[in-house]
Amino acid sequence: IHIAGYVVVRQRPPTAKGTVFASLEDESGLLDMILHKNVYEKYRDTFLEHSFLKVRGTLQREGDAISLLVRSLAPLFAAEGGSVPD
Repeated sequence: IHIAGYVVVRQRPPTAKGTVFASLEDESGLLDMILHKNVYEKYRDTFLEHSFLKVRGTLQREGDAISLLVRSLAPLFAAEGGSVPD
């Protein structure tokens, strides 16, 4: 899926072996995101420097919890840097 919104939480727990967790807010509410180490390292600067992001990934469901397994991300506004890569 593709989604865009405001990153309200960023977490990188030392026990998660490089996995980063974040929450993205849009007009419908909050969505938890998971960035595995390789994705985080590739998009680290964009992820840390921009509050509004366009994100591409796969929805993942575990019980009642739904999260987005992030594949790529980019700044939401064109003036901040462009489009979401494949």
